[in-house]
Formats: sequence, structure tokens, C-alpha cells
Amino acid sequence: MGIDTVSDQRAMAQERLIRCFGKVGAWFYEVARGIDRRPVQPTHQRKSVGTERTFSENLEDRRTMLATLQQMAEQAAARLQALALAGYAVKIKARFPDFATVTRAYTATEVTGNTVSIYIRC
Repeated sequence: MGIDTVSDQRAMAQERLIRCFGKVGAWFYEVARGIDRRPVQPTHQRKSVGTERTFSENLEDRRTMLATLQQMAEQAAARLQALALAGYAVKIKARFPDFATVTRAYTATEVTGNTVSIYIRC
């Protein structure tokens, strides 16, 4: 049928997909466009809360890095508070232009959830 990728499928008319695949053809048409009307039914309890930043240029200034880390700690703390959660571990991940990734983690003996405790543990 000339369908090798989702992009190929997305280029097909809905009527053709229905003609070839029946009722499921309408579903193929929608999912190829990111449409899924089924309700989300989470099956597991949240285990982490985080925040990420992508920069257009590498950060090289230590003060800028620390200020950014402070902002991210504030965002993570706000998300924890909104979810009425706290945790023991803080993890930092840095990804470089070549996609090399470095992670560091700290696990505390008491729960954390506020900006200061997250930032200090970073």
C-alpha cells in the first residue's frame, strides 16, 4: 500500500484507510495525527517530579548555572507542593551537545520538598 512510516499513513485519505481496514481505518487515521479520544487511565503511582531546561547555547558562567539551578529548584518545589508530595532524592542530569549525559544524585535521610532543601542537595 506504500505505507512504510506513520508519515506515509498520515498522507492517506481517511476514506481509503476505512476502505482498506474497515472501522479500524478511522482509528489509524486519527492516531497518525496524534488524536486519541480514549480517557487517560494511569496505572501506577507517581514516583518522581522534575523540571527540565534546554538551552540554545552551553552555559559556561558559574553564576548563571547556579541561578538556573535555583529557578529549577523553585519549580520542582512548587510542583511537589501542588501535588502534596515530598521525597528523599534529588537528581541532576546534564546533557551535552554530543548527547553525553552526566547524572548526580543525593538521597537524604529525611523528606524534602522545599526550594532550599532541594537547592542545597543539588
